[in-house]
Amino acid sequence: MVGEIYAIQYATTQKEILEEVLEFVRYIRNGPVIMLLPEELHDLSVRDVEDIHAWNQKLCRAHAAGAPLNATARFWLGEVEQVLSVASRRLGGLKQRQRAGAEPDSPC
Repeated sequence: MVGEIYAIQYATTQKEILEEVLEFVRYIRNGPVIMLLPEELHDLSVRDVEDIHAWNQKLCRAHAAGAPLNATARFWLGEVEQVLSVASRRLGGLKQRQRAGAEPDSPC
């Protein structure tokens, strides 16, 4: 999901990141993709920034558990994990910049 990842990496506010993640999660939940993911991830939802961090950790654990998945399911699990991981890192970066008193800008 290159579009979402790009938008998240260059988001300047938590709100922008949350909007991108919400759109991505809606796409996953409203199509057949959700049924490909391990059962413990079928309740994937994001309401706020804390949910992004919590789901990122849950996805990492699910990925590490090594459940038997077909190639398509592994691909989508990786996509979801990557989007939430990038969002979590970007949120952390924004938080650090705010603590330092700097204006948020691009991650580069």
